[in-house]
Amino acid sequence: RDYGILSVVFQLYATPKIAFKIPPTAFYPQPKVTSALVVVDFPENRALFPVDPRKLRTVITTAFQQRRKMLRQSLKPILNGNPCPEAYATRRPEELAPREFLDLTGAIFGFSEEEPDVSGKAIWRNAKLRKDGGGR
Repeated sequence: RDYGILSVVFQLYATPKIAFKIPPTAFYPQPKVTSALVVVDFPENRALFPVDPRKLRTVITTAFQQRRKMLRQSLKPILNGNPCPEAYATRRPEELAPREFLDLTGAIFGFSEEEPDVSGKAIWRNAKLRKDGGGR
């Protein structure tokens, strides 16, 4: 599970970098893994995507809900009886580069220039967080 929804989203919307590794000896009890401090830089003037971000979220989350299945199977709920785009049908979500999810979303829902979000609604928060005010 090294690559999932969070990996894709951060690589599309931000620039994540490992600042430094943290050895297991820094924790008690000591874990059996090495940790890292990750710095995530969200650029102010990110280029707009060629797809609707809500549709992008739908594709990414649906694809990773059944991560070991091929996309033609895992995306059935959003394909509405249409075939999965041939270039992606026999691939699994962890085999796609983050930018390929943009192309896949466009192939399923069509390409349309992303509109800048001025509503203040966070697309990547779940409905419960939006309803409760995002924990603020």
